[in-house]
Order: sequence, then C-alpha cells, then structure tokens
Amino acid sequence: MSKSRRKVFDSGKQRATGSDVTINDVRNAQREREKVFLAQKPNK
Repeated sequence: MSKSRRKVFDSGKQRATGSDVTINDVRNAQREREKVFLAQKPNK
C-alpha cells in the first residue's frame, strides 16, 4: 500500500475536511432528500 496522506475527518461535520464537497452542498442534498421523502409519503 502506498503511504499517502489521509484527509482529516471532522466528526462534527461527518465528512472529510479538505474534500471538494462543501458542507453547504451536503445540507442542500439533505433538504432535497427530505422533499422527495415527504412527497412520497402517503397521507392518511
């Protein structure tokens, strides 16, 4: 295995720091998933 530097994991943000995905992108994706979930949920 190669000895590459690992990205530091920030447990507060649950993602690797220094990654190309920003925390805002993660939050936007969460909101989109919630919208889809709520749209699929049948109303009784």
